[in-house]
Amino acid sequence: MIRQEVLIKDFYRIAKENEYFLWHFLQKEQEATRLSIWSIFKENTAVNKDFDNALIHILDKINIPYFESYTEDSIDFLMDIGLDGKLLWSSKNFKNWYVDKKYNFNPIIIGFKKGKIITSTFEEGICYCPTGIVELIGKLNPEFLLNSKLD
Repeated sequence: MIRQEVLIKDFYRIAKENEYFLWHFLQKEQEATRLSIWSIFKENTAVNKDFDNALIHILDKINIPYFESYTEDSIDFLMDIGLDGKLLWSSKNFKNWYVDKKYNFNPIIIGFKKGKIITSTFEEGICYCPTGIVELIGKLNPEFLLNSKLD
């Protein structure tokens, strides 16, 4: 299973090597927020450390190439591929969940096929939550779910 921290400059290589892939754009220090999803490469540093990173559990069961970068380092790229810059900027009202104002940019997970966006957690009805990620993967290619180890 591919799991990598990457930079935007790696996009064409990733798209060439992987027909389908997830790319997670995170807030810096997201592991210290109240979100239930953060970098799979970081330890939970939030005040409430009683929960695990839900994303790790999903990726352990679904074999899909997965990449991570920071939203704030990727703004131009994200807008160039068609995302609304207003959605990338954090807001108390974004998708009905709270992102601390000290974090300037919202996290997003994007499902790509052959280098083109198929779906994302900004899409209507797909939340930035465990259920939303599974739904996103299913919309990207249902075979990932059919071949998964999900219970």
